[in-house]
Amino acid sequence: MPGFVKQEDAIAFHNAGVEKLRDLPVQELFQRWRSAAEQHISMLEELEEGMLDKPASSPAWSREGTIRDLLAAGYLFLPGQYQQIRRVNKKKLPHWLDDGPPERVNFHLDRLFNYMALILNAGSAADTQAIYLMNLEGPGGGQWRLKINNGTAFCEDGTGMEHDVEIKTKPVHWMDLASGDLNPPMAIMTRKVKLGGNAGLAMKLSSLFGSTGG
Repeated sequence: MPGFVKQEDAIAFHNAGVEKLRDLPVQELFQRWRSAAEQHISMLEELEEGMLDKPASSPAWSREGTIRDLLAAGYLFLPGQYQQIRRVNKKKLPHWLDDGPPERVNFHLDRLFNYMALILNAGSAADTQAIYLMNLEGPGGGQWRLKINNGTAFCEDGTGMEHDVEIKTKPVHWMDLASGDLNPPMAIMTRKVKLGGNAGLAMKLSSLFGSTGG
């Protein structure tokens, strides 16, 4: 895509897109959205289950992924945008994870952690070797390991596995961290997030991954 060749281009590319649309009438924005939705639905109708694990890539990713990951990126865009709308409305709207069944919460977390492994900031992680255990407690929670090895990352089930640092919290707090609604230092100070193991690696996490919905 013109203007979006590598990870570092993401913010400027996004801002340029917003600038192009900023002053368009609402009706035209809806027409564009409807046209884009129809095109995407047409492409999705041609997909079969066996095609989802075929290789795919994106300039936002630090390594190759799959078509399934491309769909996950689109899915993860929705809660991020919803949380922004909720923030503008002074959090009068329900939280994205409020009243959701445990299986939906778990699905969201699983997609989020797997996508984080794709958007690792390869430059910041070039000399990092670490295993992060994400321990999400409560309905829909679970354990995931993010394994970082010199600029690449992979996610896997973390139950009972070794790790260098553990980050323990609740699903709703992790969603708030991922969407920018919760400040990491404040989350730690208020015990919404508890750390175990190498504290230095824990504090480095935000610089390694940045936005999880990009």
